[in-house]
Amino acid sequence: MGEASRRGRRRHELDCRLDSRIASFFEVEPPSPFFHYTSWAGATAILESRQLRATAHDCTNDDHELVSVDQTVLDVLGQLQPDATGSRRRVLALLIDGYEQYKVSRKVPTYLACFSMERDSLVMWNRDYSETGSGLCLAFRFLPDEKPTTVYGLGSTFLRVDYSEESWRRNLLNRFAQILAEIPESEVDLECVTLVAVAMYRVAALAAIQGKQPQWEVEKELRCVAVTARDSAVTEVLWDSGGQSKRGVYLPMRAEGRLPALDEVIIGPRQDQQEARRKLMELLTTVGYGTEDAPMPIVSSSAHLT
Repeated sequence: MGEASRRGRRRHELDCRLDSRIASFFEVEPPSPFFHYTSWAGATAILESRQLRATAHDCTNDDHELVSVDQTVLDVLGQLQPDATGSRRRVLALLIDGYEQYKVSRKVPTYLACFSMERDSLVMWNRDYSETGSGLCLAFRFLPDEKPTTVYGLGSTFLRVDYSEESWRRNLLNRFAQILAEIPESEVDLECVTLVAVAMYRVAALAAIQGKQPQWEVEKELRCVAVTARDSAVTEVLWDSGGQSKRGVYLPMRAEGRLPALDEVIIGPRQDQQEARRKLMELLTTVGYGTEDAPMPIVSSSAHLT
């Protein structure tokens, strides 16, 4: 085997190791069930279309979406730099110099579908998501092979939101160190250095998507994150929300257009429970629940009735 072939094989092996490490850092199985607080119109749209609407990160109700962790990323890179030598130091320099230009909030179209890990949460009922308790809470579950499906040019994954700056810093230090350790101090192959630099950017991007400021912690958020590829043919949709223009994309919830797996639907506390139950049963039956493939979910009333 020639030198060029050996170098190519080493690069391929390095790329595979980096992919595996990054997956181990962030991969999460959604709890079963997890909860989506929404309006009647939102619930109807989800069940009829059998899709989730993921909102562009810059159209959410958090002005700091995807940027809260940026300064921590730069701080950690700077903390690692003095002890790094050789290729590792080159990688850190590349990231520090280019982070502002290439950070995820600037470079990658990112869409978020948000859930809570809290059932029948008064905090969530009091927010606009469910029209302050006049809507519904959908308790979803995903089988291991039935997470939101990937359409061409649009990849999706689940992330548990991290609300602690201390946790951001600790995890970034550990994960960056593990990525840097994949190349020897003496490595001079520019392509290997570039692979590691790209992997570090991916870690920083996922950390930025995962991190939110502490005041949001009461929501206990689990998010489905969708990211478009450069050659994506996915078309954004536009809608109006409270007089504000929003953008997003649709994610099929199950393969072959099957109904979402619903364990339970909780009726919000600030509405006529009897009429809401009648209306909900009509909706569930109309869209196709009550079959072997889509059993009828439990219908419950919130414990926070007013």
